[in-house]
Amino acid sequence: MPVKCVIGMHWGDEGKGGIIDALSEEADLVVRCQGGANAGHTVHVGDKTFKFHLLPCGVLREGVRNLIGHGVVLDIEEVVEEIESLRSNGVNPEGRLFISDRCQVLMPYHKKLDGLSEKLLDRAALGTSKRGIGPCYADKVSYRGIRLADAYDGDFLKKTIQKNLLVTNALLKHVYAEEALDIDELIETTSRLVERLKPFVADGIALVRRALDAGERILVEGAQGTLLDVDYGTYPYVSASNASVHGVSSGSGIPERKIDTVIGVAKAYCTRVGAERGPFPTEDRGPDADIIRKRGKEYGTTTGRPRQCGWLDLVATRYSARVNDVDYLAVSLLDVLDAFDTVKVCEAYELDGKRIQRFPAGCAELMRVKPVYREMPGWKTDITGCRKWEDLPVQAREYIDFIGSFVGAPVNIVRLGPEREQTIRR
Repeated sequence: MPVKCVIGMHWGDEGKGGIIDALSEEADLVVRCQGGANAGHTVHVGDKTFKFHLLPCGVLREGVRNLIGHGVVLDIEEVVEEIESLRSNGVNPEGRLFISDRCQVLMPYHKKLDGLSEKLLDRAALGTSKRGIGPCYADKVSYRGIRLADAYDGDFLKKTIQKNLLVTNALLKHVYAEEALDIDELIETTSRLVERLKPFVADGIALVRRALDAGERILVEGAQGTLLDVDYGTYPYVSASNASVHGVSSGSGIPERKIDTVIGVAKAYCTRVGAERGPFPTEDRGPDADIIRKRGKEYGTTTGRPRQCGWLDLVATRYSARVNDVDYLAVSLLDVLDAFDTVKVCEAYELDGKRIQRFPAGCAELMRVKPVYREMPGWKTDITGCRKWEDLPVQAREYIDFIGSFVGAPVNIVRLGPEREQTIRR
């Protein structure tokens, strides 16, 4: 009855999609546990590239069931599009995709409010994906949310939308100087979309419980990353959910004591989207960052924005590994560093003239730290064709081993490119 969790160590975009796809070959059930369509997981299968914002990455494996857990805020328009995209690519989702009936429905007004808030804040904006994630979670904890199960009750849906529009339309008219939303249009659109999802809606709690009782292999797919966790991340420049292992139980229905293995995913370097507003200690604004961005194709799957790039921050990685109590690490995109004579890793910070090893909780402090780098020899050779640990250049192996030693968790998986076969396991 093994339960494995895959969790990002940084600010998302760590390459979790490829790791989950590789591990899902050994799973019976893959569960997405939190976040929403602000996630962007890319999976390459043969000559096809799939980009998922809501669907679990195991959906491409025959014989593997996939559940969108109740911790996810469900953009019903987006998930319908992703299901149709699967079908158009010859993947039949029936029997392999399930959606928890306890998911919160992300409504069009959540996205509208998210975008308008960012626009109003202008340079003080947080840099959200404008996908409505924060407003939807806010409605959930303010008792104004709509569970997917309740969206099939016409009277309940109408009364809830009416109540919510009292607040939403007041904001639109009096704060943002926008037109009020039409309730009939909202009800019609919502009802039409949830009806298309009906064949996939299931009691997620019961589905998970049956899998646990049957001793099935469960893989939990985290979205975003620990440094975007609303409690453990670089607050307030975070996402609206617990994007660490601490969101797994609450968002999937798997009791915490059933979790056997926590796998932390980190890139061989660091990236962040929206870092111009939030802390990113190792951000590089010079030619090294340009090389990393070009080689790593570092543009957001969800936003399309160019990612800020920099060297690997091991202080942050160690912090995340401790928060999640990771059993081992998976390092992705090691091949991106093939181009460098020397590679750097951040092994400490300098804060107000003092060297520190801790990851500060205060955003103001994090914005002031300067990275203290260790330089290591690069390998300056193409490693994308390596298939075994022993095939890697000694310098690449030393780099990986240093990461594991510093963080306190071994690196058991290394990814050297987007293809399934470019995964090395130790």
